Amino acid sequence: MIRKVCDGRSRLLEIDNAHAANSGEPPSLETADYLAYFENSHGEQWVFAGDRAKQTASLWGGDVGWAKCHPISTEQMVPDMVLNTEESWWLMACWAALLHRGVHDVAGQFDTQARERAKRRQAKPTDQRP
Repeated sequence: MIRKVCDGRSRLLEIDNAHAANSGEPPSLETADYLAYFENSHGEQWVFAGDRAKQTASLWGGDVGWAKCHPISTEQMVPDMVLNTEESWWLMACWAALLHRGVHDVAGQFDTQARERAKRRQAKPTDQRP
């Protein structure tokens, strides 16, 4: 169950896990400067929890296993996984909201980092890919 609580008041958001039991237990988050939830057209769920001061965030996805937190930052906005177009746009919107920057500004930085990551992945021998 994903929750965001503000000052001990009543719950604002509770979301049920739509993934199979073998995806693990979804995160239970009580606080973050910016918290976002996304469900793509295939029903895959994602959670973004950001720290504005540190310019870092944590990303969880049911499709990639809820137990593993994927740390990301402004230096590495793109997680080391394959995201589809709608997931990438959602993640860019999360960064824009967390950083109080325009989406186009964030999109340029995100796209540059995504291209660099793709080049590094292509340079790895096939047997070393996760």
